[in-house]
Amino acid sequence: MVPLLSQEQCHTRVAIDDRFFDLLRKMILELSGISIPDNKRYLLENRLAHRLRASCCASFEEYYYLLRYGTGQEQERTRMIESITTNETYFFREPAHLQALQQAILPALVQARRAEGQTTIGIWSAACSTGEEPYTLAMLLRGVGAQLSGLEIQILASDLNESVIRSARRGIYGENSLRHLPASLRGDCFVPVGGGMRLRDEVKSAVRFANLNLLDRERLMLLQGMDVIFCKNVLIYFDLAVRKAVVSTLYDVLAPGGILMIGQSESLYDVSRSFLPVRVNGGVVYKKE
Repeated sequence: MVPLLSQEQCHTRVAIDDRFFDLLRKMILELSGISIPDNKRYLLENRLAHRLRASCCASFEEYYYLLRYGTGQEQERTRMIESITTNETYFFREPAHLQALQQAILPALVQARRAEGQTTIGIWSAACSTGEEPYTLAMLLRGVGAQLSGLEIQILASDLNESVIRSARRGIYGENSLRHLPASLRGDCFVPVGGGMRLRDEVKSAVRFANLNLLDRERLMLLQGMDVIFCKNVLIYFDLAVRKAVVSTLYDVLAPGGILMIGQSESLYDVSRSFLPVRVNGGVVYKKE
């Protein structure tokens, strides 16, 4: 057994060598689909430095063996993935897609559901981080309530990172998250609490949160029949093979004619030919044919 460090030694900054850089990024890829390129060694060192200190490991070699064989390995693997994922987001991000949903996609879905005699519309915010995106959707839907008479909108939000899901469920946000929030919604949807703002219960209750891995096709296929999927600014972290696998699953989860929305800096070029790119209100969305 490798001896643990003293508390004083736990604060020493350590570097990662070639072998354990490759082993750790392979493990990260297997667990999350996130690809760490050759030029991101320093990023991995920086993001995991506090995990080495918390685990009192003297090297990335020790940390790797802790993740592979140590007591509590599953919990530490979760903490590792949480440490390397970026969760910066805010309310009403990428407004072109929100306008497309509100002004074109949602009215078409409402018309179709009424014609079919169905009463539900499913929207999934995948990789939702701390919840700003799905709660934005909930606020938008509150604003078009008259259009939805007799229909139920079910919003599912998911993320691989358990800690951001817990934060999303609390629904408390600082000014950075609120910087693009329309002024009219601040008082309508939030109440002041401590140094931040808390979402009102009627907004929080409109979103159901789950801890889901986008690589877990078996679990994700239980979500079949979704009408709209937001999967934004996450595909860029995957290599091409993983992007293809994830997008294939999202395609199968969508209902016929369903819409996939990805980040404005992302593209399905060379990833999938199954979707039809459609320009709506200045933004591009992908339709399942």
